[in-house]
Amino acid sequence: RALLIEVRDTIAPVITAALQDAAYEISAAPYTQQISAQDVSGVRYVVNDTRFKIYQNGTFVVPARTTAGIYHVKVTVLDRFSNNVTSSADMTITDTVAPTWAAGFRSSFYLVEYGRTGFKQYVQAKDLDTITHYTVNDTMFLITMFSTLAVIINSTMLNAGTYNIEVRAYDKSGNFAVNGT
Repeated sequence: RALLIEVRDTIAPVITAALQDAAYEISAAPYTQQISAQDVSGVRYVVNDTRFKIYQNGTFVVPARTTAGIYHVKVTVLDRFSNNVTSSADMTITDTVAPTWAAGFRSSFYLVEYGRTGFKQYVQAKDLDTITHYTVNDTMFLITMFSTLAVIINSTMLNAGTYNIEVRAYDKSGNFAVNGT
């Protein structure tokens, strides 16, 4: 009679360096963490959110310009036999930096001929997150946004006089830049 031997792997990998909670400012550079796990049959890593990457050497990456927010990330470590263990963490990305002006006012003074010409000015702000809207502080003017570019025009015939307008560009986090400053 033959002896039958069955070899099984029922033991999950062991995490030796877990994914850690992290809080950081939105950035033009990626954020990385190193995690590691061991198993006699080898390991592979899988992340639950397609916005993030996990390389098979255990490098976890939050890509540059990931939108501000709190992300609950789970990395699953599997061995050859699908035994697994998970490591979870919260990635908190904040945006406290105001947008900057890519194209602000060309001048601080404009002369508009009464009854003949209108006022028209293009402005453009940029931000590591998203520019959501622009505002202008005077109802005599309208501001319309096209992508990140905005155009300011007078909404009615302008009376003779001086107008001191303030234009703001806002990002998704509520940060704003004023008049090209």
